Amino acid sequence: MARRTSSSHTAFAPLRPAAPPRYLLSLTASIIMRIQEITVAFQPVMRRFFTEKFAMPEDWFERRLAYTRSAATSSIVGFIVGLGDRHPQNILIDTGSAELVHIDLGVAFDQVRG
Repeated sequence: MARRTSSSHTAFAPLRPAAPPRYLLSLTASIIMRIQEITVAFQPVMRRFFTEKFAMPEDWFERRLAYTRSAATSSIVGFIVGLGDRHPQNILIDTGSAELVHIDLGVAFDQVRG
């Protein structure tokens, strides 16, 4: 399994072994090993992003609030309008304001088939 060297996961969560959760005990050994490889390689790092980018408590709180509100707003609007194709590759985070920015490169570059 190839590791990325310039990702947030590498910078914030170095590899460390983790005990398997209880729900994994009923799975086969090969599946357990594969899940462990994936979960060790991809630890949650969003909280560390906010701590690093916004060191002052006031800034941290304002940016977390902006992130939360933009995530909630985009989820509600997306549901109401019926937006599909929402996945991490279509959602960016503005590193200045911490708000979510929805993109769709297929639409931007006219690659959508009608």
